[in-house]
Amino acid sequence: MPKSHESTSETQKASGFVATPKQRILKLASLSARVATHTASRHMKGLFQSSEAKEASLSDFYQRIGDEMAETLGQMKGAVMKVGQIASQMKDIFPPEIAEALATLQNTSQPMPFSVIEEQIKAQLGENAEELLHSMVQEPHAAASIGQVHRAQLANGEQVIVKVQYPGVRESCEADLKHLRQLFQLGGLLKVDPNVIEALFQEVKTLLFKELDYASESQNLVRFQEFYQQDASMVIPRVHGAYSTQQILTLSYEDGMGLNDDALSQQSVEDRNWIGDRLFNMVCEQLFQLKTLHVDPHPGNFAYRINESGDRQLIIYDFGAIKDLPEDMINPLKELVLACLDRRYDQIEALLKARGLRRPDTPALDGAYYHQWLDIILQPFQDQVYDFSQTDLHRKVAEKIRKSVFQGLKLFQPTPESIHLDRVFSGHYWNLILLGAKLNLHPKLMPYLQKESGGSIYE
Repeated sequence: MPKSHESTSETQKASGFVATPKQRILKLASLSARVATHTASRHMKGLFQSSEAKEASLSDFYQRIGDEMAETLGQMKGAVMKVGQIASQMKDIFPPEIAEALATLQNTSQPMPFSVIEEQIKAQLGENAEELLHSMVQEPHAAASIGQVHRAQLANGEQVIVKVQYPGVRESCEADLKHLRQLFQLGGLLKVDPNVIEALFQEVKTLLFKELDYASESQNLVRFQEFYQQDASMVIPRVHGAYSTQQILTLSYEDGMGLNDDALSQQSVEDRNWIGDRLFNMVCEQLFQLKTLHVDPHPGNFAYRINESGDRQLIIYDFGAIKDLPEDMINPLKELVLACLDRRYDQIEALLKARGLRRPDTPALDGAYYHQWLDIILQPFQDQVYDFSQTDLHRKVAEKIRKSVFQGLKLFQPTPESIHLDRVFSGHYWNLILLGAKLNLHPKLMPYLQKESGGSIYE
C-alpha cells in the first residue's frame, strides 16, 4: 500500500483542518471579534433608525452573523462543527437567519488525507492495524465532523467499515465548547434564559463526549441489537471488538440505499411507504418502549435494502448520538400528545408548565392560541392518509412564526430533553418528505399512547 511522506501536521494543514489548540482559539477569537464589531455597528446605526429600519437591520445583522459563523465553523472539524450542526436544529433558541445559515453545516465536511487516518489506526490498533490497512480503501466511504469511515476487508474475507476519529478532536473539545458558548452569547444571538442556556450547553457537552467515545457507541450498538433481535426488518451493524478502541470502531458492512440516494427515489411507492412506516414505528418503539432514542435523523444514517429472502429491511448507522430518556417523562409525553389530539387546552397548558416548556411567571395562554397551532401540527395525525410529498406544514409553521403569534412563542423555552425530541421529530419529518411517503399515522401512533408504562404526573 502506498505510503505518504507528509507529516500529520502538514496533511492536516493541506486539508484545511484547524488542528492545534492555539489555531482553534485564534480562529474562534477572530470570529467573536467580527461578531462584536457587527453588534457595535448595529447598535450605533440603531440610534438613528426608525422602528421599521431597525427590524430590517436586525434581520440583515443575523444573516451576516449566520453566514460568517457557518463559514468559519465549516472550516473547523471537531466539536465546533458538530455543535454548529446541532445548533442549526435548535430553531427555538436562535434567530431563524442564524439557524438557516448553520443548517449548511449538515452537508459540509471535507475528508482528511488518508495519511492522517493511517497514522491514527496504527496508533490505536497496534499489531491489528496492518490487517485493516492492507485492504483499506483510501477514498472515504463517508466523512463527518469528528471522524470518517473507510471500507476494508478482514483476513477471513468479511467486508467491514472502519470509523476513525480525527486526532486531537477530544483534546480540543473543552476549549471549543467554551469559546463557542461565548460566541453564541454575543449580540443577543440566544433568545432564552441564561439558566436554560446553561442546561442546554451541558446537555450538548454530554452528548458530544458520548459521541467521541467509540467504546460507548459499541455498547449502544449491542443494546439496540438486543432490542431488535426478534425483528428481521431492522438491521444494526455488528461490532468487531478486536479492531475497535475508544477512537476506532470497526463494524460489519451493511449495504443499502441511503434515504438521500438518488436510487431510492426510483423505488416503488410501496417500498417508500414501507420505509416511512418503519421509520415512524422505529421512533415510537425507541421513545415509548426502549426509552432510548437514536437522535441523529440525518438521512445518511438510514438505508433500505431487500435481503436474499426478499424481505424489506431498514438499516440504522451511527450510534454515537443516543439519548436515554428520563422514566418520568414518558407518561407525561403520552398525556401531552393525547391532550393535543383531543384539544384539551387547559391540560396542554398544565403539562407544558409541569415539564418546564412554558416560561415561568408568564401569562397563561388560552385555547385559541393552542387551537391555531394544533390545526397545523396535527394535520399528519388525522385518521386518514397524509401525503408527505405534498405537505406544506413547515411553510405554515414558518408563516405563523413570522406573523402575529411570534410574541406567544417567547413564552416557551426548550429543555434538555425537548431539544432532542425536536431534532428527531423535525428530522424524520423531512425524511418522510424525502421519501414522498403517503401514510396514515393515526392508527400507528395510538397503540403506543394507550399502553401504560408508568405513573402519571397527576398521581
